[in-house]
Amino acid sequence: MDVPAASDPRWTQLLTSVSDPGFEFLAARIFMGRAKAQLKQDGSPTNVSKLVGQLHALYSENARLPKVQRDLAKIFSGAA
Repeated sequence: MDVPAASDPRWTQLLTSVSDPGFEFLAARIFMGRAKAQLKQDGSPTNVSKLVGQLHALYSENARLPKVQRDLAKIFSGAA
């Protein structure tokens, strides 16, 4: 699966959602923990946009990894 554009609203939903999709990609789990803490401190649209860009970059740079592909399928296709 290709990595959806950073402008896809599902990236923002993923960051601002309370639910956890069950990330397999360890770096994403670590990033999300840090990002959620940052959003509690500063939930401004500018900060959300910055974090979306970072999360998108993390997935784009690692798109070839099987765990990344499975995460993308869960998040963007609804696949388990």
